[in-house]
Amino acid sequence: DGSAYMTRSEWKDLLLKRKVSNVCELREGRYNAVFHVVTAAEGAAQYYTLENNEARTETPELARELDEKTRKAWVGHPNLRVFDNSTNFEGKLRRLVEATAKLVGLPCKLSRVTTKFLLRCKPDLKNFPVGVDYHVFDVEKIYLYDVDSRRRSWVNWYGSLADSDNILFNAKELEQEETHPTANYVEEYSFVRKRTQLEINPETKEETVVGSVYGQTTVKRTNEKQNPTIEVKRIITKREYNAACKTRDQSRHVVKQKRISFLWNMQSFTVHMYEEPVKDLCILHAQVEVPDDEDKGGSGDVGVGKRCGLMNSVDLPPFLEIERPLNDTKKDKSQYGAFNISLKRT
Repeated sequence: DGSAYMTRSEWKDLLLKRKVSNVCELREGRYNAVFHVVTAAEGAAQYYTLENNEARTETPELARELDEKTRKAWVGHPNLRVFDNSTNFEGKLRRLVEATAKLVGLPCKLSRVTTKFLLRCKPDLKNFPVGVDYHVFDVEKIYLYDVDSRRRSWVNWYGSLADSDNILFNAKELEQEETHPTANYVEEYSFVRKRTQLEINPETKEETVVGSVYGQTTVKRTNEKQNPTIEVKRIITKREYNAACKTRDQSRHVVKQKRISFLWNMQSFTVHMYEEPVKDLCILHAQVEVPDDEDKGGSGDVGVGKRCGLMNSVDLPPFLEIERPLNDTKKDKSQYGAFNISLKRT
């Protein structure tokens, strides 16, 4: 946040004084997520006041300026969420609480609409409007061997024997197996990711490495209708990353991508450009989550995406060539999902 209150040269001097050589570690290596709550001065100016906070001295104009600079300071974090004033204040708080619950894998009422879009071609950075800051990354994603998959397969096979009259089994042991936490999971997988920020010279296209950060994600798909997918992420060290790579799932390719992260109209976007095992595939990811209609209010209606379709719920950047939204279907998942793309075909 401090960079919003300094010039670029002052910020660089501070990093040098603090001996911070990897700004990625500073931005991404300490926080699993960044939740930015937009000032009331932006979108709800009638509620912005200095009377209820002695420490607040900014005019509405200055508050909006500093808020924008603070948002831009966190561009590049893979889990940046912006909570604007499209709902009333209570709805804003509910959205924040629900997003926090989802982050740590707790049940929540937050509905995630389809937020992926197929692009016709790779974005040209020259077409990004002035004032739209972006960061470019090299990403390496490695899926890990699932040691629990054998246990789940055993539980499912063993459980099917209960329906057969001519098969003997230990009922007590079966009950213990079926109540094991993994028995409720339809699917579970894990992967580690190395994310390297690049600085690109606009003239020579030369790439300079700024720094790398590492993370691990575990995805669990359950039989529960309200919360069918649980995704938990954590920051790991380089040593942990290298150790995890030794348990790589050999039936899958290492997925390599180039990514561009940016903010557009209070929404966080990332373009995924595949380099391995496929090429010429570009997908836009939008960090947009739609709460229940009960959270609507104020100047906006967060339920509009549910009623009017996905295209109305996401403010798509006009400088990108959008082909179509990707749907939650087996066909789109198989063709465009990284989990399926990583599978080695025989």
